[in-house]
Amino acid sequence: MDPEVLKADISELENILASVSRPNNRHHIESHLASVKGKLAEAERKEAAKAQAAQNATVSASDKVNYTTISQFGWDQEGKNIKVYISLDGVGSLPSESVTCEFGLHSFDLKVVGLQDKNYRLYPKNLMHPIVTESCKYTVRANRVVVTLVKQESKHWDKLEGKPLATPKPDMGTDPSKGIMDMMKNMYEEGDDDMKRTIAKAWSESQNKQGGGLPDLPDM
Repeated sequence: MDPEVLKADISELENILASVSRPNNRHHIESHLASVKGKLAEAERKEAAKAQAAQNATVSASDKVNYTTISQFGWDQEGKNIKVYISLDGVGSLPSESVTCEFGLHSFDLKVVGLQDKNYRLYPKNLMHPIVTESCKYTVRANRVVVTLVKQESKHWDKLEGKPLATPKPDMGTDPSKGIMDMMKNMYEEGDDDMKRTIAKAWSESQNKQGGGLPDLPDM
């Protein structure tokens, strides 16, 4: 029921109660007045809950920020540390709360909000190996952000994201040379550009030594 209607009923009942002197009549009016006041309290509670829900919805909508994905960055590694370099002109002039980075076991989520009216995000979700989240950090400089990841193990990372490259074991059964060729094909197909160039060179040299007896690698 409308709280304003209930308030009018309460006002009228209080006026009536003020003019009644017989105890029995006063008891009935007071009982009814208490009931209406209870309904008013419930109605006001519901109105407040609706207003809060509307406010939360407005805040939630304003929190939905559109980001431009950061596609260009550099990285290197030394020991257990990996450093990711993100160049953004003027990022150092932003308030500290405008640049944030959260770390997960296999991810980090860098967000830059309000840089020259744009928002930027770098979110690798599948790092090659797990990291020590509590030891990772990020540093904001004049024109770039440096994210430092700490490896759980000191092993070398072939790439920043993705599963480690598997090193297939050659099948040395009846034809050892075929097993080696299959292994090199697999490594070529699954490797990055540097790996492809290395294997292609070794493959070419092997062909030359064997008089062109080996088949071509895929996509060469």
